[in-house]
Amino acid sequence: MTRAHALGGTVAQAAGDTLRSGGLRGLLLPHGLTMIAAREVPYCGCLFFLSGQFRARLRPSAQEPPHSWLRLAASDYAAAFFTALVAGPLSHAPSVVASYQQAHAAGLGCAVRAIYEARGGMRGFFHGLLPRTLSLSGSLFIVPFTIELLQPLLG
Repeated sequence: MTRAHALGGTVAQAAGDTLRSGGLRGLLLPHGLTMIAAREVPYCGCLFFLSGQFRARLRPSAQEPPHSWLRLAASDYAAAFFTALVAGPLSHAPSVVASYQQAHAAGLGCAVRAIYEARGGMRGFFHGLLPRTLSLSGSLFIVPFTIELLQPLLG
């Protein structure tokens, strides 16, 4: 999808272009795969560990009067926001590199050099950090909140 957007074409056109230039290997092991993993590891660590730590500290205690869904959701969103403040910076640079690699069918070294030169050094790897961090707070809220909401119903 990133390549299609960069080329101004459809996903099918980008897949065909990738197949012609890189064969089946290009489709199965696309450019940016290493940086995608580097992006996902800190995000998943924050999602499945750190967010639980924040939620445990921010949720109303059992000794308090019964709390409303709104109060529970608000405390869980606050936890998601604080988690995103960690996940965003840790996973953003790999996300930028992976996106460049996918858009330009570039290797890792080429992508890093191009971003560094075009975006004014190291700060280029953090271009768009604030919007992405805010976006991550949404998924860091929805996933745990939904899991905890559905677990008693399914278990």
